[in-house]
Amino acid sequence: MVMNIQKRLLNQNGFAPLIISIVIVVVLTLLVLGFVTLVNHSKNTALTQQLNNDAYYAAESGVNDAIQAIINGYDTSKTSCQPITSAPTPTVPGWQYLSNNLVNSSHDYYSCLLISTTPSTLQYGSVGPTQPTVAILSTVNSQGTPTDPATIEFSWEPSLQVAQYPYKFESTPPNPHCTSSIDGPCLPPISVWGSGVTGILRLALTPLPTGGPLPGNTSTTYTAFLYPYGPVNPTPPGQGLLDNSTIGANSGPVIGGNCNNNSPYPDKCTVIIDVTGSPVTTNGYLMSLRSLYTNSQVTISAFDSNGKHLYFQNAQTMIDSTGDVQGVLKRIQVRIPTINDSGYPGFDIASSYSICKDLVSYPTNRSTGEAGNTQSNCLLTVIPSGL
Repeated sequence: MVMNIQKRLLNQNGFAPLIISIVIVVVLTLLVLGFVTLVNHSKNTALTQQLNNDAYYAAESGVNDAIQAIINGYDTSKTSCQPITSAPTPTVPGWQYLSNNLVNSSHDYYSCLLISTTPSTLQYGSVGPTQPTVAILSTVNSQGTPTDPATIEFSWEPSLQVAQYPYKFESTPPNPHCTSSIDGPCLPPISVWGSGVTGILRLALTPLPTGGPLPGNTSTTYTAFLYPYGPVNPTPPGQGLLDNSTIGANSGPVIGGNCNNNSPYPDKCTVIIDVTGSPVTTNGYLMSLRSLYTNSQVTISAFDSNGKHLYFQNAQTMIDSTGDVQGVLKRIQVRIPTINDSGYPGFDIASSYSICKDLVSYPTNRSTGEAGNTQSNCLLTVIPSGL
């Protein structure tokens, strides 16, 4: 009996190490599997990131090819994704830059490259307060026929370089940031307005008559301050160009932006300018645009009298490129000026000599009389010829 008990104890003592060994093997196996899974996940993440980067660079290669084609004379739209394998009829200079879409190999290329010389909108990513954005707004219909717009829509919000929140708009005038002696909106110090919030657009539009000279004075230029009012009907509801004799007289209004207070874009504002009464001008308008207080991203649209979208010509060229690397796609879209606009005037008034400044302080004090009067400090002088 004693021997049987001893045998059982020996058997149990040999079984326990076996169980412990099995548990240790299982734990080590799980740890190895977890480590392998982690390594594979990191490897796949790195590979995906690399493929995304390569696809983006492939899309950039498409943009660069398109820019080179445009620089070398390609001035038409490209509506097919595929490369141009033979010379167009009639021949368009620069098409050779669009004949091959490979980057490094057959697995590294841009699968679609589109070019539009008449985009449906103009987009400016960062309109600032100092250097104005200048462009010619000339529109065509869907068939490419020059068509005068009936309305021009300006939408703006803080640019991506500035904070989206907090946003600012006023629900109704008077502006609470103005002093008690002034009604309506005003231009407070930037410390009061705040930085990184919705700015005020200062807009100037000058009609360019077809076949006629440029305007010889400022009476045909319409100016307005597009102010970030809140979600109310703008007051006035869309004052625009009226007729050739009263455009200047109707300049300078503060137009409410009817800003959106809903997420995720609570600071986007929109103003529609009615231009139906302006002179017929298929040459378009010379636009000068500034954003006060902070940089703004601006989208401009135009519509005919039936509310149909018009397309802008000779303003921006839109390039749409999609990179493809081993099935990973990356699409980018850029806009470049169709015409080099660096030579456009950036100021409303310029002089080779001097400009008299008539300083006015609210409400009635002024530094001079009317310019040119004998009591004025701004007497006009004749510059001798030859100087």
